[in-house]
Amino acid sequence: MNGDQSGTGKSKFTYRPFTLEGNFAFASAIQEMLIQSHTGTIRIFPAIPDSWKEVSFRKLRTEGAFLVSADRERGSTVKVKIEADNSGILSLADPFDGRLYTICGKTEHIIPDKQGIIQMDLDAGQVVTLEAPGKKTISQPAGQ
Repeated sequence: MNGDQSGTGKSKFTYRPFTLEGNFAFASAIQEMLIQSHTGTIRIFPAIPDSWKEVSFRKLRTEGAFLVSADRERGSTVKVKIEADNSGILSLADPFDGRLYTICGKTEHIIPDKQGIIQMDLDAGQVVTLEAPGKKTISQPAGQ
């Protein structure tokens, strides 16, 4: 505890410290669990605990100016959407662990290399969606 700002005697220190870095570290840790791109290759859900079966995120920015959204259901990645802010090569670690997937928004067939890396040349504004076959979309009634 940094000090006792409440005056309840929890600490003999009564100063009012300003520790913003703790909040930033927490947010950064969560983002690193969801997506990583610091090595030049985007990795989806690289550090999610096995107990987190249902996880998703929307529009997290990666190196290379890509906005990435992803869904994980029943412990497996089922959908990844990539929006390119700038033109460039996207390098993505296979988020489907070798399972088959479909690509919407790209005309050519893309196969991961021997290290499981998918590379695509994207234009600014281009959107690519990778989806595991058989994904069931749950429809919500109107207004929910």
